[in-house]
Amino acid sequence: MAYGAIPITVSDSKGYLVDEDGFDYMKITFLRDLKTQQRSLRDYSKTYARSKYYDEAKPWNERYDVAFPCASHNEIDHSDALHLVNSGCRLLIE
Repeated sequence: MAYGAIPITVSDSKGYLVDEDGFDYMKITFLRDLKTQQRSLRDYSKTYARSKYYDEAKPWNERYDVAFPCASHNEIDHSDALHLVNSGCRLLIE
């Protein structure tokens, strides 16, 4: 973020959240507070109405320049990798 990256998704074991406007430092702080209180990412959408939460889904069907699947090892399967490549992902860091 300090160099101009704009994160647009975050995920946890229950689903993922997309904010096409991007997560700035204020929104990241809000997300951290939600998770510290053991609340769902879904609650973010109650404050930021332009965001969308996807229950029981993986975020790899979105468009990315860079993807960071860092929740667990082997998180990306073959179909996820193909979608990332076909949608323009230039860098995958796991």
